[in-house]
Amino acid sequence: VYPQEFSDEALLLERTANAASRIPPFEVSLGTVEPSNLGGVWSHVSDDSGSWSELRNEILTPPFKRYPVTPHITIVHPRTSHRSQEALAAIHEAHMFQPCPIDEVLYAETGKKGTRILRRFPLTGSED
Repeated sequence: VYPQEFSDEALLLERTANAASRIPPFEVSLGTVEPSNLGGVWSHVSDDSGSWSELRNEILTPPFKRYPVTPHITIVHPRTSHRSQEALAAIHEAHMFQPCPIDEVLYAETGKKGTRILRRFPLTGSED
């Protein structure tokens, strides 16, 4: 969830906690590493289980405004680093096509000094 997608922090945290309690840990598959649309570096992911989409669907109902977002993992964010080209060169030969386990959702704040985790939401749902 991006800052421009929600307007009520308390409601966001409540919905995230509820969704995390219903959705079990899952895996996404890493994909192509490339420059992001913001000037950073990201890896596309495949949401084969549909759980990533399910989380966003549960959290981003009205009054929140869901933006179309490509599932991805940010490797370099331009807000925290200007080393995108170096990262792309270093990763170019790396094998990134592998499963990536997702077992929690983080509520985080990203700024010039990096990312600060404000709250963790373990995924505790069952697969039944």
